[in-house]
Amino acid sequence: MSSVAVVRRNSIFSFLAFGLRLVANAVLFIGIARFYGAAAFGQFSLAHVYFSLMLFVADFGYDFYLASEIGRDVRMTEDLVRKVMPMKIFFSGVAIVFMVACAFITQSASETRLLMIILAVGIPANTLMTLVAAIFRGNQDVLPEARVAFTQNALLLILLVVVAVLGLPLLAVAAVFVASRIYGFFALWHQVRKRFPNLQWNFRLTKSRETRVLTGIGLVFGLHMLFGTLYFQMDTILLDRLKGQEAVGLYQAVMKLTALVLVLNEVAITAVIPVLAESFTADIARWKRIGGVVCKSLHLIGGFFGLLFFLSPGDILTIVYGKGEFLQAAGVMRIFGVILLIRFGMETYAMMLTSANKQRSRMVVVILATILNVIANLFAIPRYGIIGAAWVSLGTNALIALVYISLVSIHMRQWFPLIDSGQLLMFAGFLIAGGVLWQCGISSLIVVLPLAIVLTVGLTFIGFSRNESKVVSSFLHLKTL
Repeated sequence: MSSVAVVRRNSIFSFLAFGLRLVANAVLFIGIARFYGAAAFGQFSLAHVYFSLMLFVADFGYDFYLASEIGRDVRMTEDLVRKVMPMKIFFSGVAIVFMVACAFITQSASETRLLMIILAVGIPANTLMTLVAAIFRGNQDVLPEARVAFTQNALLLILLVVVAVLGLPLLAVAAVFVASRIYGFFALWHQVRKRFPNLQWNFRLTKSRETRVLTGIGLVFGLHMLFGTLYFQMDTILLDRLKGQEAVGLYQAVMKLTALVLVLNEVAITAVIPVLAESFTADIARWKRIGGVVCKSLHLIGGFFGLLFFLSPGDILTIVYGKGEFLQAAGVMRIFGVILLIRFGMETYAMMLTSANKQRSRMVVVILATILNVIANLFAIPRYGIIGAAWVSLGTNALIALVYISLVSIHMRQWFPLIDSGQLLMFAGFLIAGGVLWQCGISSLIVVLPLAIVLTVGLTFIGFSRNESKVVSSFLHLKTL
């Protein structure tokens, strides 16, 4: 099967898997905001931020490593899983201890602490579920994950409806969230045992030398994944300490919508990383060609949603959360519109660094970015609140993007290897359109949405070269090059 066909198939099923999760999470958080209010939304969002960070401690980067290494040689699947599984189980235990400790150490409200303890129960199931998903992704088969995602999130939606009908407290929402994760793991484990019948539970760590090697790998991948999330979530933790949970609720109202859009980034990572890893080993020219097409495609997606966030934040917040206190986050949402353009634009460079075995460089970058982010937020949040946190996030993302582009340029010995006239036209097109429409006072979503669609379609035709257009056409029309 050609690389286009593989990416196409993986993208479709990855989009289904992540899309179903997106819908379920949207219902979850929007329901909390509407039924429980901004303060409760802030409490659950803060607990969920800690939960997400602890998942990266539990994962320790092994999912990414597993998918990449299996993608290089699928014959190593069972051996790699045998080595990685006990490490994942060990770090899951570490993550639970950290999560519970944070619940008792933090100065948050008592209900936030209880939410954190309940969510901690779901850490092992979630991290083992992603381990199994990484096995399928490395084998370039994400259909089983999509199937389980459908049933898992359907179960979550049903349980959330029950909670709403019965009028149960917020703690019940956390409990059904954890229950859906436990179900997801067992369902996906059943699928992988059918595909790989020789896979077995393994709780025993490997030989000391192999354990040290895996720990070293985990430090690189794990610290990158942890700090790569921390620099984007540290502002929420600092807002809780410096401004209170109502500020957290307003800020997270925008962050959750941003996270929903960034699911499309996750789809690209899931679909493309195994193909890029294979291409880097076998064909550098194809590695660069695929990277160029993916970069432009993601830039179009980021620009489209960024334009909506920048121009119509009030309408979007009203549609999602209803009129009221959440409209105070409109200014934050404008800034995050620019962040989306940057995040989608830099993701390809990040994937290419990983596929080129430059994960250590990415780790160093995000650790330094997190440190700078914390220092800047300690200055900005007390003075400017949630707007200050948003500006710091914009600066951090812009800095990381520039460093990633520089690292790829140095590796390929060519400055800005993926940036051509088409890429510049796309980037400039969204910036100029956003500035002109903003100056003209056009903010209604009814007007902005069709204009954004027309602009995105137009930049698609202008920005892609003839050969790149053939690749995209092949993808969209289900043809194989």
